[in-house]
Order: sequence, then structure tokens, then C-alpha cells
Amino acid sequence: MPPAANVPGAPVISEIPVCAAPVPAPRTCPKVPAPACILAGGETTVRIQGRGKGGRNQELALAGALDLKDWSHIALLSAGTDGTDGPTDAAGALVDGDTCRQAWQRGLNPAAYLENNDSYNFFDRLGQLFKTGPTRTNVMDLMCLLVDKRSSHW
Repeated sequence: MPPAANVPGAPVISEIPVCAAPVPAPRTCPKVPAPACILAGGETTVRIQGRGKGGRNQELALAGALDLKDWSHIALLSAGTDGTDGPTDAAGALVDGDTCRQAWQRGLNPAAYLENNDSYNFFDRLGQLFKTGPTRTNVMDLMCLLVDKRSSHW
């Protein structure tokens, strides 16, 4: 059975590499007229292989940044509704097609940060952490993919 992330209307419940579902959506989902907003919810898991700091939403956003690196006018927010993500003070992160370029210009290697599970420090250095503070509610994690009408890839 395909991951739930690939089933329209199903919650996102998968491991990050399988699930960065909202990210490749423009390539794999039926055409939707731009501008568009694609929402997904659920909770992903992260396979810990490094010694970095971060949470599942930051990890998904970093995987998304790598997928979006050649795309313009597309942004992805992945965040926990409770205002926290893993052992951090951030709810998640916001990325777009420019995130990796900005990182490379600063001497940061996005793939290495992802491999080390160090998404928090990656986004902290870029100023792309999404911080809300505690919300006192926990519905689920939310992913929001925004596609501007000027997108050249939609």
C-alpha cells in the first residue's frame, strides 16, 4: 500500500524520506490551478542517524527545501500546532525554492544537516525557524504548500 501521504485527503503518517508529500505534490498530484494552497496534516517520524537537534517538522521542511531547490514561487511550512517540534523552542520551519541557495552562499550544506538530523541549527542559521511559543493545544502537525501563480513549475 502506498504511504498515506500520497493518498488525497489522508493524514500524513510516514517517515520523512517517504513522506515529504506536500513537497513533490506539484510533480505527482493532479494539476491544480495556481495560485494554490495544499494543506496536509498528521505526524511523521524521523529515523535518527545523527547527533543534531531538531524535530520532525523541521526535518520535513529541510527535506522539502532540498526538493524545492530548483523551483520558484513555491513555499512550504511544516509546523506543530502545539508550538513545539521535538526538543526545541520552534514549532517548525518555513522554506522556499531559495532556501538551499541561501545556505550554500553561507557555506552550509543542507544535505549534511539533514543526514545529521540537525535541522534546527540549519534553520536557526538561516533565520527560517517558525516560532509561535506554546499554543496550549495539539491538533496535529500541519504542512502548508503555497504555490504562487508565477510559479514556473506548476
